[in-house]
Amino acid sequence: QEYMPCFDEEYTYQRCCTYRFGPNVRGLPDDCQAHPNGIMTLDFSAVGSIALHCGHPPETVWLGGYLAARALLELPRAVAAAALGNWAPGASILGVLADTGPLRVLDVGCGVGVMSLPLARAGHNVTAADIDPRALATYQRNAWRNGVRVSTQIWDMTQAPPLSLLARGPWDVIHVEIGSVVMADYKISGSSQDISRLNGLLVGALINLLRLGFQVLLSTAVYGPRKRSVDANIDTAASAWMWVLRKVGTYPEFRQPCRDQPGRWCDRHPAVSPRDWITEAGLGPPTRHALVLW
Repeated sequence: QEYMPCFDEEYTYQRCCTYRFGPNVRGLPDDCQAHPNGIMTLDFSAVGSIALHCGHPPETVWLGGYLAARALLELPRAVAAAALGNWAPGASILGVLADTGPLRVLDVGCGVGVMSLPLARAGHNVTAADIDPRALATYQRNAWRNGVRVSTQIWDMTQAPPLSLLARGPWDVIHVEIGSVVMADYKISGSSQDISRLNGLLVGALINLLRLGFQVLLSTAVYGPRKRSVDANIDTAASAWMWVLRKVGTYPEFRQPCRDQPGRWCDRHPAVSPRDWITEAGLGPPTRHALVLW
């Protein structure tokens, strides 16, 4: 079955969990129950196969982390594709990372390791953080399973970062799983979660991330279905996140030097990859996902 129907208005887990993309890459989103011994195998052309156990009870694994990892593992391809694909802001930001060498990466909302364990195998310096101790325990077992060394930290990104995490920064890349933050808050707030509450939550989370220091903040978004040849908006959680990125990017203390105007300071704006760019760049299967860089 195609991946595209998984994110239309009639999304259900059952429609998506058996989807295959790429050689031996099984069902995302997926809870691993369909796999022998509950282990999922993901193929990354840059580092080979990564075997992931999804814990007890199984964690849900989503496609965004896989795509973010592919982009960082294949930076020369991503930079070239952005330059050729009319995504100049993406080419500029990714180009900075391509020139950095081994990256210092913080994976916030790391889950079972889909995004950052492949990077650790590639030789990058990885620290993984999650609010859930069970997820971190599974992550550590998966690191051992794949023969990589990583540092881990329990952290809720809506709270001030601990000194132990501050001491490890700054970072070249912080990857954040925004959906996990939104869902965690939804479980607490239920029907009282509205856009005002969500924006306040995400502003606080972003300021906490900025305290850690980074060159690039990386997340993913999902485009809506095409309607009468007109692209629908990006999903609600990602839209709220990008509003927050734009707002906080105007704060004087968080502006950055202008690339084309030496001596001046400019607002920071999110750079969102165009629809279908990930697929056309060869960084993933047919998908509505987009990279969000800041």
